[in-house]
Amino acid sequence: MNSAHAIIEVGEEKTIEVGDLVTLIGPDHPAILQHEVAGRADTGFLAMIQGMNPRLPRYV
Repeated sequence: MNSAHAIIEVGEEKTIEVGDLVTLIGPDHPAILQHEVAGRADTGFLAMIQGMNPRLPRYV
């Protein structure tokens, strides 16, 4: 993963399609809460989001 692209392994079962909206960091599941993701990446939350490319779409 870098600031503009990510490659995500989704498994062998085809449960998503190209164009589906996904949440990488957010409140959808406890495992993807911002501080959980930052902890697994061994970085701080602010450092993590500051490294994200501004071109990445963000929805609130």
